[in-house]
Amino acid sequence: MCGGKRGGFLLDCKKEYDREEHEIDKNLKLIDEKAEGPIRMDFFVPEEEELKARSLMQEGETRIVIHPFAGTKAKLWSYAKYATLIARICEGRENVRIYVAGATKERALEKHFAFGKKVVNAIGLDFFATIELIRRSDIFIGNDSSLQYIAAYSGLKTCVIYGYTANHLRWKPKVDEKNLEIFSKPVLCGPCELPVCNQKQHECMDIITVDEVHERIRKWL
Repeated sequence: MCGGKRGGFLLDCKKEYDREEHEIDKNLKLIDEKAEGPIRMDFFVPEEEELKARSLMQEGETRIVIHPFAGTKAKLWSYAKYATLIARICEGRENVRIYVAGATKERALEKHFAFGKKVVNAIGLDFFATIELIRRSDIFIGNDSSLQYIAAYSGLKTCVIYGYTANHLRWKPKVDEKNLEIFSKPVLCGPCELPVCNQKQHECMDIITVDEVHERIRKWL
């Protein structure tokens, strides 16, 4: 594609390249197609992994998956803010049950969260079991990571805290807008696309408050 990096030698015709265009549209342009309307997907999960996930669940609960981790430090909203948000969601809501999800390597970060009857530790759950947990939940809240897409394309109400490390309009899930809440506030140093913030303060994440995230998702609870 014109203006693209590498890979152009694989094309037998040139396509106009717009770096800020959504990644799905950018790729579909190669075959002269366009993504029309919201996208919905079904993700395969082996039966044994389904059973692992279901063993954690209870009937009649409003199930919320929170994924407070990310592939790079620059994409992290603070663990303290997630812990406060969890407490705020649970307060006065008897039917809510929160599952904190993460990879095995993130078990060392369990100490940041208070687990109990209403907050379940799902950190270290196998990947497919995590997919099943998400598929069978109602709401997903997390940082910019692969799990946001599994949640959004499975039909969950999805809240993503992007910060301003990248242009979220290129990457946000293509789903019905009423099912999607996004937090991304412009700051002078972004979008930086850096794996680690190089500023004295992580401003693009620091300026996103627990109050405003909770206020936006209240309609889903």
